[in-house]
Amino acid sequence: MTATRKVTLVTGASSGKATAIALAAAGFQVIGTGRNSARAAGPAPG
Repeated sequence: MTATRKVTLVTGASSGKATAIALAAAGFQVIGTGRNSARAAGPAPG
């Protein structure tokens, strides 16, 4: 039996980091895209 992990794509992640963090906390692997790399400080904790 193999384990599966839910994956989600968050567009606009540089301005919507709270969404990405909440999804990561819920167990999702989060892939984020955004236009402002300065506002996207790095990977979400977790």
